[in-house]
Formats: sequence, structure tokens, C-alpha cells
Amino acid sequence: MYKVITKILNVVVRALFRIEVKGIENIPKEGSCIIASNHKSNWDPVFIAGLINTRTINGVAKKELFEVPVLKSILKKCFVIPVDRDNPDISTIKAILKVLKEDKALGIFPEGTRHKDFDTFAEPKAGLGMFAVKGKSEVVPVSIITNYKLFSKVVIYIDNPISFEEYYGKRIGTDEYEEVSKKVMDVIKDNYFKNKK
Repeated sequence: MYKVITKILNVVVRALFRIEVKGIENIPKEGSCIIASNHKSNWDPVFIAGLINTRTINGVAKKELFEVPVLKSILKKCFVIPVDRDNPDISTIKAILKVLKEDKALGIFPEGTRHKDFDTFAEPKAGLGMFAVKGKSEVVPVSIITNYKLFSKVVIYIDNPISFEEYYGKRIGTDEYEEVSKKVMDVIKDNYFKNKK
């Protein structure tokens, strides 16, 4: 069902936007990885799911979306994990780490929620860093560059995976996890502005 849904999304976004995907070869073909992207619109998870089709991507979404019956069914079929953004519990963290420990791909937005200003970005949350280190997973920075207007151009820029293995097995805290997240977000921002020109 995942492949059917994502193929439909691919057709929809290619019908409504002019799509250019750069660096799809940088998505690891196997093993755990985290696909981390900027987030400015509700279109972003659709772009990620529909256009990055070399891996099945397990997503993370706010729990409120699961209160809509039809949407809940679709999200579950697309392997999306519900999360309480204000108070994420240990079961959610375990579910996300389980995905990575099973050598699967996880999609996440480091900013935690949409940041609609096109020229600025929200500070990334510590969660990305924690999942990368505890899940022993490379992080693939993805920059989505578009104005989101129908039939406009959408560039999906996928950079090389970043490893944080120097942190593996160490006892580190929130500050270090935030630093890991910031390193990824800096790459996302750099590629965003380079390709926006």
C-alpha cells in the first residue's frame, strides 16, 4: 500500500509543480538513515514521500493528524509515527529508534514544525541529534526550495549523508544533541540559499 500511495503522490506533485530532484543517489540504498528536511508547508511531507522513492520512508507527524479517521488510515499505511510535539513520551522515542535499529529510513523535520518565513529557519530541536546518535544512523540533509505556488518550480536538493559516529557510545546531553541537529540544519540552509538563486 505504501508504494501505491507514494506513486499517487508522485503523479500529483509532478502534475501540479515543475519538479527537479538533485542528488537522489545520495540516499543510502540500505541500512538505517535519517532524511532531514526544512519544513515550510504542508506540501513538504508530500514532496518527500512522493519524490524520494528509492527507500521506504517511515515518517513522524503530530498526533492531531491521527484524529482524522481517513487521514489516520493513510498515515498508518505510510508507516508514520504519531508524536506529541509538546510532550513526546518514551514510547514514541522507542518507536522511532526501533525504526532505525531495524535498518530502515526515517523522515524528520529538524525544526519540529512549519516555519513559513522563506528567508529564515527555526532553531532545530535536539530530537534529530538524539535519534542520529542513539540510532547510530547517518543523516541525509534535504533542502526543499520552492514558493509552493501551483505550477512553480520545486527543487529537492539531497546532500551527502553525514555521520556522527564520533558520538556513538558516549554519554552526551541535550546541548550536544542540539549541536548535532544544528550541524545538519546548517547544511540544509546552505543548500537552500545556494539553490534558491
